[in-house]
Amino acid sequence: MEILPITSIFHTVEKPKRHGKPRKEYFRLHNKKRLSYLLTYQQNHRQQLKSNKPQKPLSNFLKKRLHNFLRCLNKHYITVPILRFLKIKHPTIKNWNKPNWWCPQTIFQLLNQGYNYFTILNKDNSYKGVRIGCIDIDQKGWTKIPTKYWCCYITANNGKIKLLFLYRDNENLKTGKGYFKDQPILDFKVSGGIMGIGSFHPNGQPYQVKGAGSFFLKNNHVFNNPYEVMHLLQQDWGIEYKSIAQHIFIVKNKQKVLIKDPNPLAGESLQAQLLSLSVKGPPWPKGKIIKEYSSKRGIN
Repeated sequence: MEILPITSIFHTVEKPKRHGKPRKEYFRLHNKKRLSYLLTYQQNHRQQLKSNKPQKPLSNFLKKRLHNFLRCLNKHYITVPILRFLKIKHPTIKNWNKPNWWCPQTIFQLLNQGYNYFTILNKDNSYKGVRIGCIDIDQKGWTKIPTKYWCCYITANNGKIKLLFLYRDNENLKTGKGYFKDQPILDFKVSGGIMGIGSFHPNGQPYQVKGAGSFFLKNNHVFNNPYEVMHLLQQDWGIEYKSIAQHIFIVKNKQKVLIKDPNPLAGESLQAQLLSLSVKGPPWPKGKIIKEYSSKRGIN
């Protein structure tokens, strides 16, 4: 009797395969269904981690830049104090929009006392004898505008940014909307005001200065009127200006299209209504009625 070595025995024995064909198509379809859920879950998880992350202290360079920016806006006739605990973004003091408005405190005093403040736009001599306007971008992903024009922007870490620009004359222009591909993405603010730098947003985040470059749009360039700013954005980015009346008209038309007509056949002819009627017969009887019906019709 021939005795085989142990190594040869192990080589001759083959283990049975326990797995079948790979189910690649099943996993592909399964992951495709869960893709939207996974993306939203990851996005919410990142936002939670970002909110829980402690803020880094500002460097000396950023502190000095913020201080210089506040000095540019530190004017008694364009500053309106706002109570911080109210969590609002508009002043509650009366007559703040009057020509003779005067705030006794400076911006630095208000911030040290725990107040927010409101910066009034379209005031004469707001900065070196000219007026200040604002481009308030509500849609995310438009930091490329200040990057192209090499200027800073104001944000409260909520995806929205504000760009300040200088101009001489308002020419009776009012606040309007900026449309990109038939969608409103920003506000041209040449009246009213904005929350000041260092104030706190209702979400608890402070308004900070970010980016690099000049404080105001296009290297502190002084435009003759806001129309030049609108023409610049339309030429470089395809953003079209719409007045508030035009914006409301567009919104109302969209709402009319979305609202469904409760009686869609009311305006159609009788022939169209007859053609749209259902051709299905009555439902087939159930139970004992089926036998009676079939016996009457002679159906086995």
